[in-house]
Amino acid sequence: FEPRLKQRLALGREAALKRGLEANTQAAYYATWDAFTSLCIAQGVPIAFRWQQLAAWCVFWCENGYKGRTLKNHFTHFRSVSTELNLKYPASKSRTARRIARLVRGLKKDHDGEVRRATPLTRRWLRLIFRACGVHSLRDLWLVQPSVATSVVRVAVAHDCCLRMCEHHDGLRVGMCETVSLRGAETVLLHLPEVKDKMRHNRICEMPVFGGLDSAGAMLQIYIARFHDGQPASSTLFPDWSDGDDQRRLPSTAPAGRFTRALRVAALAAGMRVDMVARVTPHSLRAGGCTSWLSGGAEEAWVQRQGGWRSSIYKLYYRPSAADMALMHEKLATAARAAGG
Repeated sequence: FEPRLKQRLALGREAALKRGLEANTQAAYYATWDAFTSLCIAQGVPIAFRWQQLAAWCVFWCENGYKGRTLKNHFTHFRSVSTELNLKYPASKSRTARRIARLVRGLKKDHDGEVRRATPLTRRWLRLIFRACGVHSLRDLWLVQPSVATSVVRVAVAHDCCLRMCEHHDGLRVGMCETVSLRGAETVLLHLPEVKDKMRHNRICEMPVFGGLDSAGAMLQIYIARFHDGQPASSTLFPDWSDGDDQRRLPSTAPAGRFTRALRVAALAAGMRVDMVARVTPHSLRAGGCTSWLSGGAEEAWVQRQGGWRSSIYKLYYRPSAADMALMHEKLATAARAAGG
């Protein structure tokens, strides 16, 4: 490459990485920008967000086996980079933006096929997964290995609070948890901070405390009492643990990839079909929590606040199985009988 072009690419890379974002987001911004600039150089066109360059990127992405629906994330990356580098990016209602939108719709039809969403891990599946991990009751949380207890409670909290992976991966601290009396019942509150760079406002998640493994609040209380008694509020809530029988607490949370792989292994051991296990992702807990709460009769407005959804998009996360629908119908029939009698 020419020295001037190399310098520009280096500046662009540094500017993208200087943004106050999480490490995995920074890596995604860098990777997308780097690949886009490489494609522009290979085609011999200027590095710019114009119709020719953006269209070539969309076609290149899909022809290499990727899904067209993931392109919207790339446009978010490009807009962010354009702001950092003072590059012109097409306005949302411009002719270029409309042409790109039509192109992406066509690519989705040609390349995506059937939409494959994450398998929701509802409470029914969580019970089976906990048993496969050797946790049959709340008492077992005092007895199992630290790594097992940490994973099980982390799964329960992510489910009940409808958390994104980036919210429970190294983002939770002991001081964010608080036990209060709410509407006459003991409840554990999880205070999630505002993340301005990701446009996520602070929210408070509620976990009711009652007996049994269906209560993430009760599980979290035992977990904190066992592993965080006397620990500072800044301690990582779900630390990683060293291998071996004498496990040592590590300063950070288990890597996201290892957490997801362990979740899939546990789901397979719990009796889940292989095709469903293949679609278990970190979003399975967010979708499972939304599905469990709504199937259990929770108010839609409450579920929307619990998951931090700011629009009706939360309805896409409600994916009830036949068993979930049967449970909801049973609850409705019980309520109808009570009202009539």
